[in-house]
Amino acid sequence: MSKINKPDSQFVKNQIEKLTSLETSLKKVVDSSWADEEMVRFAAGEIIDSQVENALRHTEIEQINAQKAGIRVAKLRAAGINTMWDARQRRSRLSFIEGIGPQSVEKIIQISSYMEQAMRSKARIRLSLDNKDESSTLLVRAIYVCKNKADAVGYANKLYSKTHLRICDLINQAAPTTSGFRWTFSKRAKKEESLKAAHAIANLVSGEYSQRVDKVLRVVGRVEAASDEAVWDDFSKNPIAYYTVIENVTDLGIEKEEAYGLSDALAGKVKDTDVNTAGLTCVLRAYQLFAVKYILAQKRVLLGDEMGLGKTIEAIASMVALRNRGKSRFMVVCPASVLVNWCREIDRHSNLSSYKCHGESILASLQTWREDGGVLVTTYETIRKFNDGQDYFADMIVADEAHYAKNPDAQRTKALVRLVSNTEYALYMTGTPLENRVSEMCFLITCLNPEIGASLHTMRNMLFSSSFQNKIAGVYFRRKREDVLDELPDLIESEEWLLMTKDDYVHYVEAVGSKNFMAMRRVSWDVDNLEQSSKAQRLLEICDEARDEGRKILIFSFFKSTIYAIERMVAERCSGVITGSVTPSKRQELIDQFERDDDGAILIAQIQAGGTGLNIQSASVVVICEPQVKPSIENQAISRAYRMGQARNVLVYRLLCENSVDSHMMNRLYAKQSEFDFYADKSKSGEASLALSESGIQEIIALETKRLGLED
Repeated sequence: MSKINKPDSQFVKNQIEKLTSLETSLKKVVDSSWADEEMVRFAAGEIIDSQVENALRHTEIEQINAQKAGIRVAKLRAAGINTMWDARQRRSRLSFIEGIGPQSVEKIIQISSYMEQAMRSKARIRLSLDNKDESSTLLVRAIYVCKNKADAVGYANKLYSKTHLRICDLINQAAPTTSGFRWTFSKRAKKEESLKAAHAIANLVSGEYSQRVDKVLRVVGRVEAASDEAVWDDFSKNPIAYYTVIENVTDLGIEKEEAYGLSDALAGKVKDTDVNTAGLTCVLRAYQLFAVKYILAQKRVLLGDEMGLGKTIEAIASMVALRNRGKSRFMVVCPASVLVNWCREIDRHSNLSSYKCHGESILASLQTWREDGGVLVTTYETIRKFNDGQDYFADMIVADEAHYAKNPDAQRTKALVRLVSNTEYALYMTGTPLENRVSEMCFLITCLNPEIGASLHTMRNMLFSSSFQNKIAGVYFRRKREDVLDELPDLIESEEWLLMTKDDYVHYVEAVGSKNFMAMRRVSWDVDNLEQSSKAQRLLEICDEARDEGRKILIFSFFKSTIYAIERMVAERCSGVITGSVTPSKRQELIDQFERDDDGAILIAQIQAGGTGLNIQSASVVVICEPQVKPSIENQAISRAYRMGQARNVLVYRLLCENSVDSHMMNRLYAKQSEFDFYADKSKSGEASLALSESGIQEIIALETKRLGLED
């Protein structure tokens, strides 16, 4: 039997050291997940602590007596305690202040602690590209690392789990090859085993295992070495993902799952609802998950979440969850203007199949949908063509912009009602249903739940009562943006009051003299040369400032003539124009082009056509060329940019001419907005229409005619 030669001991030792080093590095990556999350918690906590400190520093010590505690504030000030921050920081000195007894000291500590806790509960983390201070950058970097290392950490964990025990065994088995003494006194079988182990170790060090570990380390190293500019750029592309990390990793600064005004019983039922979102390719925020649970728990729902909160994602997630329960066919009914966008959102955020059922594709889409399942996306006009005798059964029907079907006598309403009556799950969605009359709101609820709808007619005089609210809570669910998105950047609104130029004035007087209200509303835009227009020149200044700040601009007007005049004026800077005549597919192309274009790009839209169905977070400047006839029109336009996912402060400019129809309309808008806020804040509907009435228009014309001395 031939002798088994002993390998080079030092070589084997070196190989074992290299393998051990590789495994140690891999284990550090696995273990770094906790450290990365801890860094997020620390950085988030630093921001909250800073906010609380700043609030306490700006709270005068007199607030200690807000509840008539009877503290001798003058004594505190004499001792240098001027703010609530001083009181919190110098607690140990309180008992030494003359005139402040033990009971007062106890009250001061108790009240200051309560104030700190209250301020801490209200503090919110708000990241913005306009505020890249040290603490915000620290948090953004921590989230960037945590988020972008996740895949590498997951891979490292699988690789380590798969190889660790084997590597330990190989190192133990190879031990005789590292020592002459042990080799000499080892049996032949042991030597053979040791040689095989040494060869296996060498293969791991030089082969695929080493390459995999190196790849993990390179990815981790690249993530951890990213520049501040790179991490902020990543944030700008997907701020939602950053807030989701904060929400999942910390208890700071982000609202967790709340009851949102529901009764304890209903909130408990919703929270206990199981949701499996496997197949959803985005992460739900806590408030979005609650909405999905509500939809699944209640089955037939009018979802009134304010624009920008992600109703589309909530609907898609609900369909995914139902698919995971064994359901297969879903239908989305929407305005034609957003049909393409719905298909894109379904494909982008889920693994559900979507079929566009519109125009020439109706029959083919229906056939494929019936056979394979998925989501049939169609329009209110198309469903009027569906024949009663055919199979249009869907496990869930989503009706977007459900106020399109508020008129019970309209054919599209009747068509939708027929479809909804035959499905278990129905979701009506609208961000602004509450400016309609109570009867219209009750009708939408009746379509979903006839029993509750019938009872509402007997409660019309109890509209603002808790009984009415409790009655509709099982069907109607609404959250406002500030209720759930405290982290949104600031919305900064500016009224740009301008003096009319000579040309502006001449044309305006002519419009008033003709008693043409629409011509009056075009004040400053109907001049022959926009260089002589006060609004046009201010618009150019705003666009130039936005470009210099690296922003993109959305411009809205009611009038096509204004839109096309602006398009000619801004020329090559314009990414496109959206009007009511632009097809949905072309509309999406223009939006995509705008997203790709450089900073300073301009998208111009007719406010009726572009004020709904657009998601344009890349724009952070909104310009409204003239006041609109009701506040919701302007609110919808602003919400195109000021919505979940916005990474910058949104600047809204309203172009207004002094001593013109603009003044009268703004005064009425203020009043109408207050009305709308009252109803919407309380999830109630009002009887009064919020649009400017014909009598109001005639009153404005009369006032301007009189002011300018143009009476007949």
